[in-house]
Amino acid sequence: VVLLVGAALVSAQDAVSLAEFTDDTFGVQGVRPDGWLNVQAGILARGGSARDVTLLAVQSAPLSVQSLWPALLPQFGLQSPPESIGALTTEAFEWQLCQFEVTQAGITVAVDLALAEQDGTTYIVLVQSDASEQEMLYDQVFMPVVESLKPFVEDTASLPYTVEEVAFANGEVTLAGTLT
Repeated sequence: VVLLVGAALVSAQDAVSLAEFTDDTFGVQGVRPDGWLNVQAGILARGGSARDVTLLAVQSAPLSVQSLWPALLPQFGLQSPPESIGALTTEAFEWQLCQFEVTQAGITVAVDLALAEQDGTTYIVLVQSDASEQEMLYDQVFMPVVESLKPFVEDTASLPYTVEEVAFANGEVTLAGTLT
Protein backbone atom coordinates (compact mmCIF):
# COMPACT_ATOMS: atom_id res chain seq x y z
CA VAL A 1 0.00 0.00 0.00
CA VAL A 2 1.37 3.40 -0.95
CA LEU A 3 0.23 6.64 0.62
CA LEU A 4 0.24 9.65 -1.70
CA VAL A 5 -0.12 13.21 -0.41
CA GLY A 6 -0.53 16.21 -2.71
CA ALA A 7 0.15 19.89 -2.08
CA ALA A 8 -3.45 21.09 -1.80
CA LEU A 9 -7.04 19.90 -1.98
CA VAL A 10 -9.92 19.96 -4.45
CA SER A 11 -13.65 20.23 -3.95
CA ALA A 12 -15.89 17.20 -3.66
CA GLN A 13 -17.41 15.61 -6.73
CA ASP A 14 -21.20 15.33 -6.86
CA ALA A 15 -21.35 11.62 -7.68
CA VAL A 16 -18.88 8.84 -8.38
CA SER A 17 -19.60 6.34 -11.14
CA LEU A 18 -18.41 2.78 -10.42
CA ALA A 19 -17.30 0.13 -12.90
CA GLU A 20 -16.52 -3.57 -12.51
CA PHE A 21 -12.86 -4.59 -12.56
CA THR A 22 -10.61 -7.61 -12.19
CA ASP A 23 -7.03 -7.27 -10.99
CA ASP A 24 -4.90 -10.36 -11.78
CA THR A 25 -1.90 -8.93 -9.90
CA PHE A 26 -3.71 -8.88 -6.55
CA GLY A 27 -6.24 -11.61 -7.37
CA VAL A 28 -9.37 -9.53 -6.72
CA GLN A 29 -12.48 -8.38 -8.51
CA GLY A 30 -15.26 -5.97 -7.64
CA VAL A 31 -16.08 -2.34 -8.45
CA ARG A 32 -13.96 0.80 -8.48
CA PRO A 33 -14.45 4.42 -9.58
CA ASP A 34 -14.77 4.81 -13.32
CA GLY A 35 -12.31 7.26 -14.85
CA TRP A 36 -9.84 7.34 -11.94
CA LEU A 37 -6.21 7.04 -13.04
CA ASN A 38 -3.99 4.00 -12.42
CA VAL A 39 -0.91 5.41 -10.71
CA GLN A 40 0.61 2.02 -9.92
CA ALA A 41 -0.54 -1.56 -9.36
CA GLY A 42 -3.64 -1.52 -7.19
CA ILE A 43 -3.71 2.26 -6.72
CA LEU A 44 -6.05 4.71 -8.42
CA ALA A 45 -5.96 8.49 -8.10
CA ARG A 46 -9.04 10.57 -8.75
CA GLY A 47 -6.76 12.88 -10.73
CA GLY A 48 -8.85 16.03 -10.50
CA SER A 49 -5.54 17.89 -10.42
CA ALA A 50 -1.95 17.37 -9.33
CA ARG A 51 -3.07 18.75 -5.97
CA ASP A 52 -5.86 16.20 -5.44
CA VAL A 53 -4.99 13.91 -2.50
CA THR A 54 -7.85 11.49 -3.18
CA LEU A 55 -6.86 7.93 -3.98
CA LEU A 56 -8.10 4.37 -3.72
CA ALA A 57 -5.86 1.37 -3.02
CA VAL A 58 -7.16 -2.16 -3.56
CA GLN A 59 -4.47 -4.74 -2.96
CA SER A 60 -3.64 -8.05 -1.32
CA ALA A 61 -0.56 -9.41 0.40
CA PRO A 62 0.39 -13.05 1.12
CA LEU A 63 0.58 -12.30 4.85
CA SER A 64 -1.67 -12.32 7.87
CA VAL A 65 -3.08 -8.98 9.04
CA GLN A 66 -0.83 -9.21 12.10
CA SER A 67 2.26 -9.69 9.90
CA LEU A 68 1.22 -6.87 7.54
CA TRP A 69 0.79 -4.13 10.15
CA PRO A 70 4.55 -3.59 10.71
CA ALA A 71 4.87 -2.73 7.01
CA LEU A 72 1.80 -0.47 6.98
CA LEU A 73 2.45 1.57 10.15
CA PRO A 74 5.50 3.52 8.88
CA GLN A 75 3.63 4.45 5.69
CA PHE A 76 0.96 6.09 7.82
CA GLY A 77 3.38 7.51 10.39
CA LEU A 78 1.63 5.52 13.12
CA GLN A 79 3.17 3.76 16.11
CA SER A 80 0.36 1.23 16.52
CA PRO A 81 -2.62 0.02 14.49
CA PRO A 82 -5.63 2.35 14.67
CA GLU A 83 -8.67 1.19 16.59
CA SER A 84 -11.34 -0.59 14.61
CA ILE A 85 -14.58 1.32 14.05
CA GLY A 86 -16.37 -1.94 13.39
CA ALA A 87 -16.62 -5.08 11.33
CA LEU A 88 -18.44 -5.77 8.09
CA THR A 89 -19.35 -9.18 6.75
CA THR A 90 -19.67 -9.40 2.97
CA GLU A 91 -20.24 -12.30 0.61
CA ALA A 92 -16.50 -12.98 0.47
CA PHE A 93 -14.86 -11.54 3.60
CA GLU A 94 -15.04 -10.49 7.22
CA TRP A 95 -13.64 -6.94 7.17
CA GLN A 96 -12.20 -4.85 9.99
CA LEU A 97 -12.80 -1.15 9.35
CA CYS A 98 -10.63 1.75 10.56
CA GLN A 99 -10.70 5.53 10.17
CA PHE A 100 -7.82 7.83 11.05
CA GLU A 101 -5.93 10.92 9.90
CA VAL A 102 -2.40 11.15 8.58
CA THR A 103 -0.28 14.29 8.42
CA GLN A 104 2.67 14.45 6.03
CA ALA A 105 4.45 17.53 4.68
CA GLY A 106 2.02 19.70 6.65
CA ILE A 107 -1.04 18.23 4.94
CA THR A 108 -3.61 16.19 6.83
CA VAL A 109 -5.63 13.55 4.99
CA ALA A 110 -8.45 11.33 6.19
CA VAL A 111 -8.04 7.58 5.69
CA ASP A 112 -10.65 4.84 5.56
CA LEU A 113 -9.06 1.40 5.73
CA ALA A 114 -10.55 -2.10 5.51
CA LEU A 115 -8.56 -5.29 6.09
CA ALA A 116 -9.73 -8.87 5.63
CA GLU A 117 -7.73 -12.07 5.97
CA GLN A 118 -8.49 -15.30 4.15
CA ASP A 119 -6.31 -18.37 3.59
CA GLY A 120 -3.09 -16.56 4.59
CA THR A 121 -3.76 -13.54 2.38
CA THR A 122 -4.74 -10.08 3.60
CA TYR A 123 -7.01 -7.99 1.38
CA ILE A 124 -6.75 -4.21 1.67
CA VAL A 125 -9.07 -1.39 0.65
CA LEU A 126 -7.96 2.17 1.42
CA VAL A 127 -9.47 5.51 0.52
CA GLN A 128 -7.45 8.64 1.26
CA SER A 129 -9.04 12.08 0.95
CA ASP A 130 -9.41 15.54 2.36
CA ALA A 131 -11.44 15.39 5.60
CA SER A 132 -14.19 17.50 3.99
CA GLU A 133 -14.78 14.72 1.41
CA GLN A 134 -14.40 11.72 3.71
CA GLU A 135 -18.09 11.14 4.37
CA MET A 136 -19.07 11.41 0.69
CA LEU A 137 -16.22 9.14 -0.45
CA TYR A 138 -16.97 6.67 2.36
CA ASP A 139 -20.52 6.28 1.01
CA GLN A 140 -19.81 6.50 -2.73
CA VAL A 141 -16.43 4.75 -3.04
CA PHE A 142 -15.10 3.04 0.09
CA MET A 143 -18.17 1.02 1.13
CA PRO A 144 -19.20 -0.03 -2.41
CA VAL A 145 -15.63 -1.22 -3.12
CA VAL A 146 -15.39 -3.11 0.19
CA GLU A 147 -18.85 -4.66 -0.24
CA SER A 148 -18.12 -5.82 -3.81
CA LEU A 149 -14.56 -7.09 -3.39
CA LYS A 150 -13.94 -10.82 -3.68
CA PRO A 151 -11.07 -13.07 -4.69
CA PHE A 152 -10.70 -13.48 -8.44
CA VAL A 153 -11.15 -17.09 -9.44
CA GLU A 154 -10.43 -17.88 -13.06
CA ASP A 155 -13.15 -19.85 -14.82
CA THR A 156 -11.38 -23.09 -15.76
CA ALA A 157 -14.49 -24.62 -17.37
CA SER A 158 -13.83 -22.79 -20.65
CA LEU A 159 -10.17 -23.78 -20.93
CA PRO A 160 -9.23 -26.03 -23.86
CA TYR A 161 -7.75 -28.59 -21.45
CA THR A 162 -8.66 -30.33 -18.20
CA VAL A 163 -7.60 -28.87 -14.85
CA GLU A 164 -7.59 -31.16 -11.83
CA GLU A 165 -6.35 -30.66 -8.28
CA VAL A 166 -4.32 -33.71 -7.17
CA ALA A 167 -2.60 -34.87 -3.96
CA PHE A 168 -0.34 -37.85 -3.28
CA ALA A 169 0.31 -38.99 0.28
CA ASN A 170 3.49 -40.81 1.25
CA GLY A 171 3.58 -41.37 4.99
CA GLU A 172 3.58 -37.95 6.68
CA VAL A 173 4.39 -36.09 3.47
CA THR A 174 1.74 -35.01 0.95
CA LEU A 175 2.61 -33.67 -2.49
CA ALA A 176 -0.20 -31.56 -3.98
CA GLY A 177 -0.63 -29.54 -7.14
CA THR A 178 -2.67 -28.81 -10.22
CA LEU A 179 -2.62 -31.29 -13.08
CA THR A 180 -3.39 -29.75 -16.49
